[in-house]
Amino acid sequence: VLVEHRNATSFVRNVQAMFGLVPSDRVLHFSSLGFDVSVFEIFGALLSGARLYVVDDEERSSLDRLDAILTDERITVIDLPPAIMELLDPDRYSALRVAFVGGEAFSGELTTRWARGRRFTNGYGPTETTVTVVAKDCAGHWASSPPMGRAMTNHRAYVVDGELGLLPAGAVGELAIAGLGVARGYLGRPDLTAERFRPDPYGPPGSRMYLSGDLAGWNDDGDLVFRGRVDR
Repeated sequence: VLVEHRNATSFVRNVQAMFGLVPSDRVLHFSSLGFDVSVFEIFGALLSGARLYVVDDEERSSLDRLDAILTDERITVIDLPPAIMELLDPDRYSALRVAFVGGEAFSGELTTRWARGRRFTNGYGPTETTVTVVAKDCAGHWASSPPMGRAMTNHRAYVVDGELGLLPAGAVGELAIAGLGVARGYLGRPDLTAERFRPDPYGPPGSRMYLSGDLAGWNDDGDLVFRGRVDR
């Protein structure tokens, strides 16, 4: 995927503003360099003047080591897989103020546990739209999985039918994303680029949108809810 500097810059500026990243923060770098979450961890931290704690392979594979890092290093910002968060006790991490989560579905019970005493944000975004483009702050008690949320600053989210017409709340269609995060396309795949990256008929002249292949719908609160995949 051909992600441009401007795409990454837009994303980093969004998360800096959204989470109020500051030099006193201590950000955990848990993901591998080949995973797009690393853009948030590395550049979100360093371009805010914050400290970055880089987890090695041994620490990444040990819950005890990871738990010790979160407590002893007084980590303030994390983006961990929900499967790992299920196995940790969030009440142990008094310094932690931001938990940014995404990449897979997670329960309302996990949301409720981790949202106590800190900001817990559900994030969604394919690599083709640069890490995260839809987000939801999840405070309070959750009986079920939280929604995906709404488009972040400088992005637009549409739920469309097969003719790219906009669908109303309650209807299920393909999620299309437009805005500064939309990548250039696929390297050496002009056919796939033309199929998935389309002109945005609802945005400024010349703008483009990405057809995600994900099914979604708007709920009554104006948030996007994940409904599966188009090809399944």
